[in-house]
Amino acid sequence: MPDDDFVIVPVPKSRIEEVYALLTRLKSQEVHQNDARLDGDSQWWNQERIDTLRSALLLKPLSKRFLDVLALREGDWLTNAECASLMGIEGKKNLSNLQGLSLVIRHVFSDNPSYYWPVQRRVSENKIRYRMPQVIAERWLNERKEE
Repeated sequence: MPDDDFVIVPVPKSRIEEVYALLTRLKSQEVHQNDARLDGDSQWWNQERIDTLRSALLLKPLSKRFLDVLALREGDWLTNAECASLMGIEGKKNLSNLQGLSLVIRHVFSDNPSYYWPVQRRVSENKIRYRMPQVIAERWLNERKEE
Protein backbone atom coordinates (compact mmCIF):
# COMPACT_ATOMS: atom_id res chain seq x y z
CA MET A 1 0.00 0.00 0.00
CA PRO A 2 1.48 3.38 -0.99
CA ASP A 3 2.25 5.77 1.87
CA ASP A 4 -0.29 8.31 0.65
CA ASP A 5 -3.26 5.93 0.60
CA PHE A 6 -6.03 6.68 3.07
CA VAL A 7 -7.00 4.20 5.76
CA ILE A 8 -10.02 4.19 8.01
CA VAL A 9 -9.29 3.75 11.69
CA PRO A 10 -12.29 3.45 14.01
CA VAL A 11 -11.85 5.79 16.98
CA PRO A 12 -14.48 6.63 19.60
CA LYS A 13 -15.63 10.25 19.26
CA SER A 14 -14.55 10.90 22.84
CA ARG A 15 -10.92 10.05 21.94
CA ILE A 16 -10.61 11.77 18.54
CA GLU A 17 -8.89 14.87 19.97
CA GLU A 18 -6.28 12.64 21.63
CA VAL A 19 -5.63 10.87 18.32
CA TYR A 20 -5.17 14.17 16.48
CA ALA A 21 -2.88 15.45 19.24
CA LEU A 22 -0.79 12.29 19.07
CA LEU A 23 -0.49 12.46 15.27
CA THR A 24 0.49 16.11 15.45
CA ARG A 25 3.06 15.46 18.16
CA LEU A 26 4.61 12.55 16.28
CA LYS A 27 4.87 14.60 13.10
CA SER A 28 6.27 17.68 14.82
CA GLN A 29 8.97 16.03 16.91
CA GLU A 30 11.55 13.41 16.22
CA VAL A 31 10.63 10.26 18.11
CA HIS A 32 13.74 8.52 19.38
CA GLN A 33 13.74 4.74 19.46
CA ASN A 34 14.65 4.64 23.16
CA ASP A 35 12.06 7.18 24.32
CA ALA A 36 9.00 6.01 26.20
CA ARG A 37 5.94 6.43 23.99
CA LEU A 38 3.00 5.46 26.20
CA ASP A 39 2.01 4.93 29.79
CA GLY A 40 2.69 1.31 30.60
CA ASP A 41 5.18 0.81 27.74
CA SER A 42 6.56 -2.61 28.71
CA GLN A 43 9.44 -2.43 26.25
CA TRP A 44 10.68 0.86 27.65
CA TRP A 45 10.00 -0.02 31.33
CA ASN A 46 12.59 -2.82 31.44
CA GLN A 47 13.92 -4.31 34.68
CA GLU A 48 16.77 -1.78 34.94
CA ARG A 49 14.41 1.19 34.67
CA ILE A 50 11.97 -0.40 37.13
CA ASP A 51 14.86 -0.88 39.59
CA THR A 52 15.98 2.72 39.08
CA LEU A 53 12.44 3.99 39.68
CA ARG A 54 12.09 1.91 42.84
CA SER A 55 15.35 3.34 44.21
CA ALA A 56 14.26 6.86 43.32
CA LEU A 57 11.00 6.34 45.23
CA LEU A 58 12.69 5.53 48.55
CA LEU A 59 11.79 9.03 49.74
CA LYS A 60 8.29 8.77 48.24
CA PRO A 61 6.76 5.77 50.06
CA LEU A 62 3.20 6.53 48.93
CA SER A 63 4.22 6.51 45.28
CA LYS A 64 5.98 3.21 45.86
CA ARG A 65 2.91 1.82 47.63
CA PHE A 66 0.70 2.97 44.73
CA LEU A 67 2.85 0.98 42.29
CA ASP A 68 2.95 -1.98 44.72
CA VAL A 69 -0.87 -2.04 44.82
CA LEU A 70 -1.17 -1.94 41.03
CA ALA A 71 1.49 -4.63 40.61
CA LEU A 72 -0.30 -6.91 43.06
CA ARG A 73 -3.60 -6.29 41.23
CA GLU A 74 -1.89 -6.60 37.83
CA GLY A 75 -4.28 -6.27 34.93
CA ASP A 76 -7.13 -4.78 36.99
CA TRP A 77 -8.34 -1.26 36.22
CA LEU A 78 -8.56 0.56 39.56
CA THR A 79 -9.87 4.05 40.31
CA ASN A 80 -7.97 6.49 42.46
CA ALA A 81 -10.40 5.79 45.32
CA GLU A 82 -9.84 2.03 45.02
CA CYS A 83 -6.06 2.48 44.97
CA ALA A 84 -6.18 4.85 47.93
CA SER A 85 -8.36 2.43 49.89
CA LEU A 86 -5.94 -0.44 49.24
CA MET A 87 -3.09 1.87 50.30
CA GLY A 88 -4.93 2.84 53.49
CA ILE A 89 -5.15 6.56 52.66
CA GLU A 90 -7.74 9.06 51.43
CA GLY A 91 -8.24 9.57 47.71
CA LYS A 92 -7.22 13.26 47.81
CA LYS A 93 -3.92 12.35 49.46
CA ASN A 94 -3.24 9.85 46.69
CA LEU A 95 -3.90 12.46 44.00
CA SER A 96 -1.15 14.69 45.39
CA ASN A 97 1.03 11.59 45.71
CA LEU A 98 0.58 10.91 41.99
CA GLN A 99 1.91 14.37 41.16
CA GLY A 100 5.01 13.38 43.09
CA LEU A 101 5.34 10.21 41.02
CA SER A 102 5.34 12.28 37.83
CA LEU A 103 7.98 14.61 39.26
CA VAL A 104 10.26 11.70 40.17
CA ILE A 105 9.90 10.17 36.70
CA ARG A 106 10.59 13.57 35.14
CA HIS A 107 13.72 14.06 37.25
CA VAL A 108 15.18 10.56 36.88
CA PHE A 109 14.44 9.64 33.25
CA SER A 110 15.57 12.24 30.72
CA ASP A 111 14.71 9.79 27.92
CA ASN A 112 11.06 9.87 28.98
CA PRO A 113 10.19 13.41 27.80
CA SER A 114 6.45 13.03 28.38
CA TYR A 115 6.91 11.51 31.86
CA TYR A 116 5.10 8.30 31.00
CA TRP A 117 4.41 6.03 33.94
CA PRO A 118 4.92 2.25 34.21
CA VAL A 119 1.14 2.19 34.56
CA GLN A 120 -1.60 2.64 31.99
CA ARG A 121 -4.18 5.37 32.59
CA ARG A 122 -7.60 5.85 31.08
CA VAL A 123 -10.62 8.01 31.74
CA SER A 124 -14.02 6.38 31.84
CA GLU A 125 -17.22 7.43 33.55
CA ASN A 126 -15.46 10.68 34.57
CA LYS A 127 -12.92 8.72 36.62
CA ILE A 128 -9.26 8.06 35.96
CA ARG A 129 -8.43 4.38 36.18
CA TYR A 130 -4.99 2.83 36.47
CA ARG A 131 -3.64 -0.57 35.47
CA MET A 132 -0.17 -2.06 35.51
CA PRO A 133 0.50 -4.39 32.58
CA GLN A 134 1.46 -7.95 33.53
CA VAL A 135 5.05 -7.74 32.24
CA ILE A 136 5.76 -4.57 34.20
CA ALA A 137 4.03 -5.96 37.30
CA GLU A 138 6.24 -9.04 37.17
CA ARG A 139 9.32 -6.83 36.91
CA TRP A 140 8.14 -4.62 39.76
CA LEU A 141 7.42 -7.59 42.03
CA ASN A 142 10.63 -9.35 40.99
CA GLU A 143 12.72 -6.42 42.17
CA ARG A 144 10.54 -6.08 45.27
CA LYS A 145 11.42 -9.62 46.38
CA GLU A 146 15.11 -8.73 46.35
CA GLU A 147 14.74 -5.89 48.91
